[in-house]
Amino acid sequence: MAVSIKLNTLLAGSLNYFAGMNAERHFSLPGVIGLMRMEHHPIRQNSAVATLTFDHVPAGEHFFCVRGSGGELRWRSPALRISTGNEQFSFHIVAIALADTTFDADTLTSGLAVPKTFDIDGLDEDLTITTLDLAILSRHLDIDGEGTISKGNEWSLLKSDFRFDYDFNLEPANHVPADRFVRVVKRNDLSLQLSNPLTSIGGFFMRDKIEGMIRRSINKAVNGAIQKELRKRTSSLSSSQRDQVTATISSIEIVRGSNGPDRGLQLSVDVSIPSAAVTP
Repeated sequence: MAVSIKLNTLLAGSLNYFAGMNAERHFSLPGVIGLMRMEHHPIRQNSAVATLTFDHVPAGEHFFCVRGSGGELRWRSPALRISTGNEQFSFHIVAIALADTTFDADTLTSGLAVPKTFDIDGLDEDLTITTLDLAILSRHLDIDGEGTISKGNEWSLLKSDFRFDYDFNLEPANHVPADRFVRVVKRNDLSLQLSNPLTSIGGFFMRDKIEGMIRRSINKAVNGAIQKELRKRTSSLSSSQRDQVTATISSIEIVRGSNGPDRGLQLSVDVSIPSAAVTP
């Protein structure tokens, strides 16, 4: 069965938005975890509409996407169920204003409320983060924090104060389908300083707990902020139309604020909306 997907990029501010990129079809095979890439071919676009054509698509649920020359994700479809021959789909790509997707440190750390306590695998003690601060630097993000290793109010041989430092960047997620918009990419391993040298025997577990908390919290904060913007822009759509809306992050940059020296994280977000839901 043939499938044709038209992507109108006029509202994205570019007539040749997908020129030189590649179209892909992904399909879930029985007994295989995740999606398998089944087709991959270049896109030719010389107008406001790029047409993705797939000639041999079996019946079932498929995901389609567009990737740049470096493999970066530039558009993703919702789950599309193919059941008859010569299926046709059409979407408009709309760029969200950068001012609405530029986030400060407070937004990025909205899910990092402290104090926060974790169990440490293999030890009786708990890890408690008491202070945490995120700085958006010129080339990366930096989180510093302090806390304690303790067994409640009891004395413990491994009781210790600690400080940590974690440098990382955010990159657009390339998953098809999307389970998150960004991914945390560390610049180096988390640095952990302990006041009690004996406590270092559990250092690996402590680093893993802290890094995991940061990754989950940053992802949740960014995902939540983008979903909020999507809800604002699709509130007038029907439920079935909203299910067909997807979003893709094309770039992430660190920018300086317009009213002072504070920096923000600026995400370029493109929204894909069914063409039938776009008012002429």
